[in-house]
Amino acid sequence: MSRPHIVIERNIPFIAGILDPYADIDYLAAPDITPEAMRDADALVTRTRTRCDASLLDGSRCRLIATATIGTDHIDLPYCRERGITVANAPGCNAPAVAQYVYAAIFMWLRERGDTRRPADLTLGIVGVGNVGRIVERWGRELGFRVLLCDPPRAAAEGADAFVDIDTIAAESDIITFHTPLTRTGDCPTAGLCDSRLLAVMRRRPLLINSSRGPVVDNAALVGALDSGAVADAVIDCWEGEPQISPALHFQYLCIITQRASAGPEFRRITDYSIGIQHRGYNKLPEWKCDDDHQQKQHKRFQKGKNSFLNPVSVHTFSPFSCSYPFHLKADFQVHI
Repeated sequence: MSRPHIVIERNIPFIAGILDPYADIDYLAAPDITPEAMRDADALVTRTRTRCDASLLDGSRCRLIATATIGTDHIDLPYCRERGITVANAPGCNAPAVAQYVYAAIFMWLRERGDTRRPADLTLGIVGVGNVGRIVERWGRELGFRVLLCDPPRAAAEGADAFVDIDTIAAESDIITFHTPLTRTGDCPTAGLCDSRLLAVMRRRPLLINSSRGPVVDNAALVGALDSGAVADAVIDCWEGEPQISPALHFQYLCIITQRASAGPEFRRITDYSIGIQHRGYNKLPEWKCDDDHQQKQHKRFQKGKNSFLNPVSVHTFSPFSCSYPFHLKADFQVHI
């Protein structure tokens, strides 16, 4: 009996060698996962940069797609159902990392603003309290934040006492962070959830963080809110229309904080808990090293200004997680100077 043939995106951490005893493996960069590469493949292990639809899979014998991500919006699920292709995802796989990302962003933002308020002086609004949101909630309470939760499906299932509506989040929060899936139908669609109406009722000039899915936040409306001062700053890990990004949003505000993530070939994000900050005046990338030759070459290109839209970004690395806040959490990670 012949061994199965599996195509694996080579940048998935820790996957090298795991399936080799059982199958013939092609480890490919995401741009190299093409219809030709998939034609004789029985399975694909991928992440969000590979769009899995008819353009990739027509004519392929692939019957399994495993994505090393929570979300599946890069996969055409109806197409896969029709073709008998099983799809498996990994809910919660990077939840602690995203929570670390959120708190690194918050404390970096406070430091850059010279804001001396402690967590007890701040209200943290969490929209979407699932795998990621629960961790953000728990760590927020341990840090001393006043925490507000908005999750209508959970409120309907568990009772509304522990939750508030999204307008309360907007009115009372100093920091608002989104952790919802991307849904366009049903009782609680999240596409365009943070729109001009919601931004207009944000009373405390909050920091807005979106590390969920790009279309959850209307990027054009967010630019308007930043221009008007309704929102103080924004931290964006995902964009509408990736890999294309909003130049207005990118060039004017605190915008790009990335962790172990990647977009399309036109926009490769620096990885390994790098925090890139564009914040009114930063204009030079520091020296930075990476074991991945491609990422190192990309970084050098940024330094030389060949990718002009990314040139003003500065990068701070967190290994594994640090920021200027002088106390320790009792639970999953430490915050230290």
